[in-house]
Amino acid sequence: MRRMTSLGLVFCIGVTLAATAQAKPDKDAEVKLDANLPVAAQVSAIEKAIDSEDYSEIAREDKTNLQQALGRIQTRLGDQERVDQLDPQGRAEVLKDQDVVNTILARAWSDSRMVCSRERTVGSNMAKRVCTTAAQRRRIDEASRRSFEDSNRMGNLRR
Repeated sequence: MRRMTSLGLVFCIGVTLAATAQAKPDKDAEVKLDANLPVAAQVSAIEKAIDSEDYSEIAREDKTNLQQALGRIQTRLGDQERVDQLDPQGRAEVLKDQDVVNTILARAWSDSRMVCSRERTVGSNMAKRVCTTAAQRRRIDEASRRSFEDSNRMGNLRR
C-alpha cells in the first residue's frame, strides 16, 4: 500500500512539473523579428511585448529607435506580407532594420531578467529574498563602486 501511494505521488509530481515546464516557455519567450514569417503579426506582438514587464528595462531612446525601425519596415513592406516579396535593395534595408530591432529587444530582454538572492540585513540572521532586474543590479553595483572610489579619493586628500 505504501509503495502504491509513493508511486502515485511521484507520478503526480512528474505530471505537474511537465505541465509547468510546458507552460513556462510561452510566458517567458523572447520576442524576435523573423524575416521569413509574415511581419504584421510580429510587429503587433513586439509592440505588445515592449509594454510588458518582460521588457521593463528598455530605455526610452531604445524604445523610440525600435518604434522608428518597425515603422520603416512596415512602410517598406507596404501591401506585402513577407520580406522575400521585396526587391533586393528593399530586402537589404528591411534586414538592416530587423537587426536593429532584434539587437534592442535582446538587450532589453537580458536587462529585464529578474535576479533573486538571499541577503541578510546587518544585525539579523534572518535572510531575506531580494529580487531585482539585471539592469537594477548593475546600476546598484556601479553606484557602490563609484561611492567606494569617491571615498578612497577623499581619504587620500585628507592625509
